[in-house]
Amino acid sequence: MAVFDSLSKGVVSRRWGSLVAAGLLSFTLYGCGGSDSDSAPPPPPPPPPVESDVAAVIAAAAANPANDSSTNMASAFSGLNGTGLAKVTINNAPVVNFTVFSDGAVKKGLTSATLFLSKLVPGTNGSPDKWVNYIWSDDAGTWGMVDGVWVGDNFVGTPVITDAAKARTAGADSGGALVENAAGYYTYTFGTDITDATLASAKDSSGSAVVYEPGRTHRLSLQLDYNNAAGERVRVNPYYDFTVGADGKSIDAANPKQVADIRSCNSCHEKLELHGGSRNDVTICIQCHQPGSIDKGTGETIDMMHLVHKIHAAHDLTEPYYFYRFRGIERFYDFSPIGFPQDVRNCTKCHTGDTSTDPLVAVQTAQGNNWFNKPNRAACGSCHDGIDFATSTGTTLSGEPNIHTSGAFSLSDDSSCTLCHGADNGLAVKLVHVTGDSTPNNLTVPVGAANFDYEIASATVNSATATIDPNATVIKFRIKKDGVNLDVSAGPPAGFTEGPSFLFAWAMEQDGVVSPADFNNLAAANGAFLNATRGDAMGRSLAQLRTAPNTLTYDPATGLNTATVKATAYQFPAGAKMRTVGLQSYYTQTSIESGRHAVSVVKTVTGETPRRSVVDNAKCANCHDRLALHGGSRVYEIQVCVMCHNPSKATSGRGITDEVWDAYAAKPTSTFTAQDFQIMKLWGMDLSLTNRALQFPVDSNNMKDMIHGMHAQKDRAFPFRDARDRTTSAITLLDFSRIAFPGVLSNCETCHKPGTYASVPANALATTNEFRNSAVDAAMVVAPLTTAAAAKASLAQLNAGDVVATPFAAACVTCHDSSLTKTHIGLNGGQVGAPVSKRNVAADSQTDTRALMNSKGGPGAETCALCHGAGKIADVTVVHK
Repeated sequence: MAVFDSLSKGVVSRRWGSLVAAGLLSFTLYGCGGSDSDSAPPPPPPPPPVESDVAAVIAAAAANPANDSSTNMASAFSGLNGTGLAKVTINNAPVVNFTVFSDGAVKKGLTSATLFLSKLVPGTNGSPDKWVNYIWSDDAGTWGMVDGVWVGDNFVGTPVITDAAKARTAGADSGGALVENAAGYYTYTFGTDITDATLASAKDSSGSAVVYEPGRTHRLSLQLDYNNAAGERVRVNPYYDFTVGADGKSIDAANPKQVADIRSCNSCHEKLELHGGSRNDVTICIQCHQPGSIDKGTGETIDMMHLVHKIHAAHDLTEPYYFYRFRGIERFYDFSPIGFPQDVRNCTKCHTGDTSTDPLVAVQTAQGNNWFNKPNRAACGSCHDGIDFATSTGTTLSGEPNIHTSGAFSLSDDSSCTLCHGADNGLAVKLVHVTGDSTPNNLTVPVGAANFDYEIASATVNSATATIDPNATVIKFRIKKDGVNLDVSAGPPAGFTEGPSFLFAWAMEQDGVVSPADFNNLAAANGAFLNATRGDAMGRSLAQLRTAPNTLTYDPATGLNTATVKATAYQFPAGAKMRTVGLQSYYTQTSIESGRHAVSVVKTVTGETPRRSVVDNAKCANCHDRLALHGGSRVYEIQVCVMCHNPSKATSGRGITDEVWDAYAAKPTSTFTAQDFQIMKLWGMDLSLTNRALQFPVDSNNMKDMIHGMHAQKDRAFPFRDARDRTTSAITLLDFSRIAFPGVLSNCETCHKPGTYASVPANALATTNEFRNSAVDAAMVVAPLTTAAAAKASLAQLNAGDVVATPFAAACVTCHDSSLTKTHIGLNGGQVGAPVSKRNVAADSQTDTRALMNSKGGPGAETCALCHGAGKIADVTVVHK
């Protein structure tokens, strides 16, 4: 009755009309009989499913916030579910229906969209499956110009492929028509008939026709660009995997291919946007970056697997990796200096199959384990580029000869790769990609390797008037080996050499600041440092803490070791504040000659105010996996880094005397490496000069200044460079001029905890950019250092000639380092590159500009917060979104 009521009101859909007509027809046929047989006639076919009106279904989907196309790309096609519309129809030129939702409604008014369509061709003889686009075009750029600069002598000199017709790449449809339908969806009709293999656009780079195969899995990708209600630009790449039925209509694919997910990429890149930002999902990247797409300049494939592996492994390759992009403006890309910010063997950073444990990537890709289940020459050779599988020549990354000899293995295809490298074989990819330590992206350790865990349960300091052990530091801590508490009171466990040690850091009154917010590790109020390298925390090994008068004991009931630090030379200085203890460094396992690096831990002395924590360790791990520095001594925990990398610390290379230099440069055991000499050449150093180390650059090694300077390198006006004197063992030269931050540099919360970067805390110390133990004249000009020995002596104390930056300015200028910015800072109370003070020791008086800089209301106070503070016109937290 409800049906007929609807009919009488004229609001039934055409499908209802068809349904009623079909029912009446079947009733008529049944009543008249269709056979002379006495058997009962077959039951009528079931009616088609009753579906709601297209517009109503789409409107309901649009109202669901979870379907907003900016965050849910799948909604472009899932929004059509229940409408009866075919998402894709291919009988000649493909016809595509899709939706776009924004701000709770259908996004109207789109006038253009870019579409790509590929088929998935299964691999043969062990080779990987590959996507093959239906539409190809020539790379017809003119060779020789890179943004207007001739690069003919750069690496290859001339293009490998001189005939543009031979360099073809997969691409998007052209000449198609987009129609907006009143019901709230769009229809795009391809300009290319992909069923016609005779078209020029259907010829791939080898000249072969790309034949339409409806039974294969297909991928359709959309490139959309629109503004939401807030006026924000939205660029998304929805995709749809399907096969095609006999009627030409799409059927959702049962097992789509996906070996990586954009969320894995974006845990480091934040929002990976390429080709002007229009392509931001790996599912659209593979539409063009396919094995058949060729770079005209090198003749190499720009297949996704080849390209991405080589870019991320570029620093470790035997040959530099570069390619040329033609299409319009020709550009040359050299990736040779790129270094993957974690161990390049961590395949699970990108390929998140069922082995992934990354808490920020809650996704398991369908073929995410192909990296070890399906070894092949293309995948392996993209990193292990020294091996020539075709000729059985070349070397491994470590320089060993290529053992993939034709006499032992078939190298004509990939069928034999699993014989050695299959998941269960002796050289399985999972086994040869094992790293030394268990990390989130590489859980397995070498066979027989032990794992250690550290914990500091408490750290206390006895009072100066205590009856027993006055001023002693008492540390209760656990060290676990493979999960079992370890007694370290008598020495290292059997089979290990000892390495763990404690760091002691603190803050002393400095420059008129009674309770600094930063560690400075001063030994006394006169500004002397405890160690030869200024600012270093005091280190004490377990062996030293077993030596009288110190004691080291173990309680098996609790699993706690107790170190009682009684030696006067090992104690915190009188008046020290913010006293902190860190447990770091590692045991070495002799049987496998491997350092067993453990995550460092930090504990503030009971009753003290902890040093502020502004960085989230897990955020560093997004890119660096488990950050291990100083040979693996300081691991993961940033709070252990700031114990040494504090405002008092600057680079120290200028303290190397010519005599030490000559010893370092002596052959054949030169401490200076070939890379060191290359860096010195880059820095323009004249190695024949007297006191030649004074040419080394010098800059702050304070944590915020150093890390900002490194990560912002690509956007800085001046490169950040580091020359560290480690006499007598070595010197470390670091040039960061070609580092490119993989994420969005302006997003401070890539590393920082929310609410920790809008300002600097009260009592923050000025950053020392350069130490100079030399005179300061009446105009506050610092005399230059004249000898390396004087530079070395400058490390031992605070100096009147130290060149510093005010706290707020120091945080900003390490990224915003142009001369104009520095002038702006100076006009608003900040100081960059100013001498600390003019001291008159004889008169026992001083004019201390460092103290003035640190004051909050006196002369020289920074006024940055007036504009850049919370809620102000240029609020740091707003402009850094």
